[in-house]
Amino acid sequence: MDTILPVVSPDVLSDPAIFKGIVKHKACLISFSHYARPKDDKEKQKVLDVYKALANNGVNVVLDSGAYEVYTSKGKLKISKEEYADFLSEYAVDDPSKGKTSLFANYINLDVIGKEEPSRDNLLYFIEKRDLRPMPVFHQQNVAGPEYWSALKFCMQHADEKGVVGLGGAVGKSVDILDMWYDKINIKTAGQPRNFHALGVAAFQLLHKYRSMFYYADAGTWTWGSAAYGMIRLFDPNNPDGPWTWNLQSKELDYIPDSRIKALLKKQCSELHMTKCDLLEKRYGGCA
Repeated sequence: MDTILPVVSPDVLSDPAIFKGIVKHKACLISFSHYARPKDDKEKQKVLDVYKALANNGVNVVLDSGAYEVYTSKGKLKISKEEYADFLSEYAVDDPSKGKTSLFANYINLDVIGKEEPSRDNLLYFIEKRDLRPMPVFHQQNVAGPEYWSALKFCMQHADEKGVVGLGGAVGKSVDILDMWYDKINIKTAGQPRNFHALGVAAFQLLHKYRSMFYYADAGTWTWGSAAYGMIRLFDPNNPDGPWTWNLQSKELDYIPDSRIKALLKKQCSELHMTKCDLLEKRYGGCA
């Protein structure tokens, strides 16, 4: 595995301690929905400034298209492929002739959740009509017939030079279901060049088991779980196969009262969260 991606937002990054942690970690995932949602140009500019600040500080930023936020908003949030493409053309493409450098290490296709054909059409629109190369996303389903696996082949054929394909649909799925799905993908793609982004996956056993095919992995629970309980799950680097424990500055805690959550997030959890991501990379990164 190459990189563990903390999922962040402009609001969270407004805290200097958290921003410093992200810069130290050098990687994160952030959604385009934060830019698309506000109607006011000044608010959009604030979000853009966050994207720029991350890039200017050497952070490898993966831009999520906001497709999941569109799906869960029940019609309140709309992002068109044209809007997303215009933004990518301006801020996600290197153009030496204009002195422009991409703000993002990668950006994800604008999928239509649960609908393969519109998702494929959007991907081809970006590639063929806008000269863009977003990360294709292959979605988890309960069926695995020939047409389903042809969708995976399509995604792999249309990936960028890094060959990264997102594996989506993990949110709400059990570890057992995802394990079976990843196992099938692992078998289907064995012996082929492959780099997968495990979208929304925080289960350590899955990160460990499929570390040879995961290029990226992200999950918001690594941030918000720490914030909610003032705890973070760490492992002993000297005993990587040993038990995981819940710790806060080496002191085991069962629960932090609500009144302390904000203070802990600002003063301790952000730093520990980044430490966790660094440790996960050391544990799973570069392993075959």
